Amino acid sequence: MISLDEVSLALISLSIASIFFLLIRLILRHSKRKARAKSFAYIDANSKTIEGFAEDTFLTPTFSFTERLLLTRYGKWLQRTSVRAGIWEQNELKDFMVRKIRLALGTFIITAASVEYFTLPISFLVFTPLFAFFFPDLRLLDKAKTRVANIARALPETIDLLNMCVSAGIGFHSGLQRVAASQSNPLSQEFSRVLSEMKLGQGRGAALLSLSERLGIEPLDQFVNSILQVDRLGVPMNRVLEEQSRRLRVSRQEKAREQAQKLPVKILAPTLIFLMPALLIIVLGPAVVSVIKSFGY
Repeated sequence: MISLDEVSLALISLSIASIFFLLIRLILRHSKRKARAKSFAYIDANSKTIEGFAEDTFLTPTFSFTERLLLTRYGKWLQRTSVRAGIWEQNELKDFMVRKIRLALGTFIITAASVEYFTLPISFLVFTPLFAFFFPDLRLLDKAKTRVANIARALPETIDLLNMCVSAGIGFHSGLQRVAASQSNPLSQEFSRVLSEMKLGQGRGAALLSLSERLGIEPLDQFVNSILQVDRLGVPMNRVLEEQSRRLRVSRQEKAREQAQKLPVKILAPTLIFLMPALLIIVLGPAVVSVIKSFGY
């Protein structure tokens, strides 16, 4: 039985841990503001503008801890995953990283108090903060996979609609605008980003290649390559879009047929686990009872 003194000590330790966590949060916020002010002061002190241009623009201020973490291999993977999940703003990704660090610190403090007063294994001090730090990445990865799957699912209908617009005499750029405005799915959001990049001066081929690289979907890669061939070879756009639409429809039918062929194998295990025992009880149950009675038990 846990005594009243142990409960009071646990409550006191949790209170101390909460206060310590709040202090760490205030220190991090203060250091972030201080680093930002230092960066602005560094820029003001080292950049000399001559006729509207900065001389020492190659000199960069000191990065914060989250920015340095985003420059590592893990940070680059996190940036690619966040882009696939629909997180495009760098500030939003930095806030996500800061929340992960705070969650890991808070988990470490609570785990340390639990190890001290509830005799938990000391290994919890390592594994619990690591789990708290990487668990949001699992959710982000699942969100990215779901979004990519939705984009691949919406691609045939979108290309059909784009083909209709181009066949009706509308240009590819205007048709892309109509497709992005008429639909509300992740693919229309990506097309809106492509249009925004084109408005900022990027070429159509470069914007589409950027779309293909950040999503990594094979049907989308083939669609982008076909559009690039239109720019290089001068092939009619409506013919290319019609061919891409037909190919995607055939590919979707083949995938549906493949999934239908896999269905009996997937149903077999739940049938054997849940249905066969009930059938055996119904069929063999009376016989077992009769045998038991015949032996006089």
